[in-house]
Amino acid sequence: MWLKLKISFGYAVLVLLLAFIVYQFRQEQMQRHTLRKEEKELVAIHRLAEKSYIGLLDLSTHAEIAVIWNDDDLREYSRKRRGVCDSLQLLK
Repeated sequence: MWLKLKISFGYAVLVLLLAFIVYQFRQEQMQRHTLRKEEKELVAIHRLAEKSYIGLLDLSTHAEIAVIWNDDDLREYSRKRRGVCDSLQLLK
């Protein structure tokens, strides 16, 4: 009788241990998924910041020659400015 009880108790411990391992594995999967999602968001923000920075540099170098602008240059500057403003709004 005691032997059957010990064997049953051993199996119960093994089942509980297996359930705990499956639970921990699932928690790790969910945490990994969350971290990957956050990483993708950070990469997207980094790319957008980089794009905005490049746009601002391009805009500032283009604006240095404002004295000799014609209408086409003004339209191009306005288009670039809107693009940079849009990317900065997305960063906000």
